[in-house]
Order: sequence, then C-alpha cells, then structure tokens
Amino acid sequence: PDLLKLKDISDVFQVSLDYLLDINESVQIKHKLNIQSQLNFSPLVYRDYMEALLGGDKKTCTNICLSMLESGVDISKIYQDIIGKSLIQTGTLWEKGDLDIWKEHMISEFSKDIICILHSRYKHGHKINKTLIGLTPGSEIHNIGLKMVCSIFELAGWNSLYLGSNIPTLSVLNAIEAYKPEVIALSITNPDHLESAKHLVEAIRKHCPPDTLSIIAGGAGLHNTDALKELKGITYHIKDFDDLISNFYNFDF
Repeated sequence: PDLLKLKDISDVFQVSLDYLLDINESVQIKHKLNIQSQLNFSPLVYRDYMEALLGGDKKTCTNICLSMLESGVDISKIYQDIIGKSLIQTGTLWEKGDLDIWKEHMISEFSKDIICILHSRYKHGHKINKTLIGLTPGSEIHNIGLKMVCSIFELAGWNSLYLGSNIPTLSVLNAIEAYKPEVIALSITNPDHLESAKHLVEAIRKHCPPDTLSIIAGGAGLHNTDALKELKGITYHIKDFDDLISNFYNFDF
C-alpha cells in the first residue's frame, strides 16, 4: 500500500507507521536547517543505499536515511546526497537501457515515501506567516526534487502548498489570489517543458510584479544557459540543494 493507505491502516489498528513498516522507533529530530553544521558521511552509506534501492528493499533504504538523520546529518543533505543522487543515477541507468521502466517507477515511489517519513520525523521550525506554492509547469511529471524543496520550506516554518502538474495557468493565478504566496517554486526536468514554464512565468508576472512575489526555478532542464534566458521573470535560479540551503536565509523573500 502507498503511504496514505498505510496511514488509514495504522488508524484502524491503532499502531504507528513505524510498526507497519517494521522500522525501529526513534526520537523526533530537532530542526536545524543549517548547512554549516551538517555532518559528512562515508561514501559506503550511499553505496549501501543504492544497492538496497535497486534490490527493491525499501525498509533498508528507509532505515539508512533515518539512521543518518538521528546521527546528526541534516535532512537537506540526505535529500541532496542520498535521495537526489540516487534518482540521478537511476535516470542514467534507465537512459542507458540498464534499468527497466517499471523499476525506475518503483524507485521513484520508494523515494517519495522515504521523503514523507523523513519529513514527519523532523521537528518543524517556528511557524511564520509566509507561503510557498510549488508546481511543475505543463505536463512535467518529474516532481520529487520539488517535493523536497517544499519539505525544506515547510520545515523552516512556511506554509508549503504543492499543486502538482497539469495545472491550467488560470488555476495557478486563482491559487495565487487565494493564498497570496511570497514564493512560487517551479521545477523543470525535461527541457521540452520550458515553453510551458515560459508562458506560466509571463502570466504570473502580468499579475504579480517582482516586488510582490518571488519566483524560484530549478531542475535539470535549466542547466543550459540558453534555457535560463527564456525564463526572464524568475527571481532566483536554484542550482541544487546546496545552493538552496546555503542561501536560504539570504534570499529576499
């Protein structure tokens, strides 16, 4: 069952998600979000994680990440150097024909569940009156990186709203009108969706000038300098998680 169904099962039988997933109970991790205090970890940890991931062993993958969290490794580092890195490697294996698409999809679902579990174990920061709306433009379906970004903002005390993909531009504008966010976060993995992103940014900027709303954008689809030039209305280009975390409190949101 997926995570939502597991939650229903845990409610019915009055047991924890940890019990259902056979994960050792652990204390809630204190909120840090401080890249300076992140601990390094052995490359062997990533090797073991990747081996378990390719083997379909979600329990081991989850326990590896939770053990890192409990030992003091910041959640952003786990997102960047374990989950994010594994997804890039998975995509490379699929592109080379070394990984069937069913396994690539399975790994994506594993990763989403692990993110949810890590997020639930991490104590949220003091609630602040700021909102972020995250979405992928057009039919862009690669959303795991964006979900991790939304998690980081929420853990820092923001109200973080993830809308998904295939959202009509008018509906995005309606959501902005309803929630008055300080930040819109866009993720573009496939360059084919740059045109959709361009039109979306232009539409947002017609209604929300830069001094009222920041637009941050990231993803593999923006690694090309020419692609960035297409998105003239964005406020910040987020290169990766290190870029986001190291500059988080320097951004003018």
